[in-house]
Amino acid sequence: MVLNYASRLFWKRSLIDKKIKNSHALMLANGFFYQTCKGQFAFLPLGQRVLDKLSLLIEAELNNIGGQKCSLPSMAPASLWKRTGRWQEYGSIMFKLKDRERTEFCLQPTAEEMMTDIVANYGTITPGALPLLLYQTTEKYRNEERPEFGSIRCSQFLMNDLYSFDVDKATASETYGVISAVYKRILFNRLGLNETRMVEADNGDMGGDVSHEYHLPNVAAQDHIGVCNTCGSSRLWGPDVTCEPCNTVMQKMPTIEIGHTFMLGTRYTEAFGAKDEGGVPYFMNCFGLGVTRLLGASIDLLSSATIMRLPEALSVFKVAIILPKPISTSSASLDFAYSIMNDLDDFEHLKDDILIEDRTQKSVGQRLTHLNQLGIPHIFVVQAKKSYKPHDTIRIEYFRTEPRSFELIDCGILNHSQMFDVLRNIDRK
Repeated sequence: MVLNYASRLFWKRSLIDKKIKNSHALMLANGFFYQTCKGQFAFLPLGQRVLDKLSLLIEAELNNIGGQKCSLPSMAPASLWKRTGRWQEYGSIMFKLKDRERTEFCLQPTAEEMMTDIVANYGTITPGALPLLLYQTTEKYRNEERPEFGSIRCSQFLMNDLYSFDVDKATASETYGVISAVYKRILFNRLGLNETRMVEADNGDMGGDVSHEYHLPNVAAQDHIGVCNTCGSSRLWGPDVTCEPCNTVMQKMPTIEIGHTFMLGTRYTEAFGAKDEGGVPYFMNCFGLGVTRLLGASIDLLSSATIMRLPEALSVFKVAIILPKPISTSSASLDFAYSIMNDLDDFEHLKDDILIEDRTQKSVGQRLTHLNQLGIPHIFVVQAKKSYKPHDTIRIEYFRTEPRSFELIDCGILNHSQMFDVLRNIDRK
């Protein structure tokens, strides 16, 4: 069993900067990342744990429908982007550079060109392999004019992008529906973000004729959608604010876009010659979830100004055990705590997800406060007394935290057996 000890973590709790927005301030204060310069962040061990959990969760769902993981270079030659005309269309939002031979490259904000070029040149895909679903979770780059709000709008960000190739428009439409359903499962079922809104959108410079955006409510308000309080429908905010089904005025909701999906048709496959055995260009879709943006938007949605909360599936650790302060007259409680730790091998589903809060120079109250601020769902405190009689039972205090609830939930006093029952039944997802 891998146990994580608080005393050994590269982690420093700092004061919250009230001049910056919520998720940005909370992630800095809780040691999730370090700002290296405007628009760029180095993710530190605690933040990286959460990013890894989110990436693996998304990838597991894509693997379940036949997705295959790749890893494409961050840098792409300009020649690829010029074949679709997007080298010019992207303009200054794209980071552009030249190598020592003066060949032009870009830092990719997305990878339709490169992925299609690979499919076109790798060889004919057998009909039984369709739809072909290729995805990656890699860094992307945008030369933002005003990077702000931490991981919400930054120059370098982590994105999961999937590209599908089908034999015709009808099967491409079916694939689009399948992956859209996976996105809903990720956002609603796995992450519990029931406020997510899916709205029709413009395809813009991506091409194609069908597009949807996924939005979460967010006071940072990069975007706005209209929401009907009568039927619950929603759409991008625009000049016409009338709900068509209800003929009522929609309410304006500030949101942040966390995902975007497109039916691209044959724009890219024709440009690169990605064709089936009969010489017909494949029909292509693409799907993107902003991993770092989704993390920041989730924290904004679920947290208070001072207490961070995450979807429980993404919690930094599922369990924390607070060791008692050493008492010179008795070591019984510490011995008991160490005996618990020796028995944790029985809980394989909690592997690498248990934090031992062993910073005994801090009071139990201070450590409880820090764990509450991190949003760890299950917290156990081994009680300590100055002396124990031979038949005394050492008790364990049990606390819970939950998304959208900012006070510790006191679940009472447990004995050894009851604590292990709780550990055994913690969600195994």
